[in-house]
Amino acid sequence: KDAPGYFNAWLLKTKNLRMDAFTFNTGWHDIGDRASYIEATQRYANADTWHGIDVVIENSVVKDSVLFDRVTIVNASITGCVIDHGAHLEGVTLRDCLIGANTVIKLA
Repeated sequence: KDAPGYFNAWLLKTKNLRMDAFTFNTGWHDIGDRASYIEATQRYANADTWHGIDVVIENSVVKDSVLFDRVTIVNASITGCVIDHGAHLEGVTLRDCLIGANTVIKLA
């Protein structure tokens, strides 16, 4: 695991790179994992679930999740998931998942 600054020091020493930095006057979020990404999105969207354009949710419950464009969710329960564009989920119960772009999961 990286303690603050070690990675930067390594880059400067081994790669001879130039680095710039800036300070924040407001809050910021480390979005390095699914849960923190969802939390940051909830804060800035001021909603428990954010979704892009052309999202279809039919007969489903979706909570604490982020849905990218063109996602379709039918007869499903989705909690704590990040679902990439073009995914189609049907007849599933998913919790704390990352679903890739154009993934299809359909259970009878």
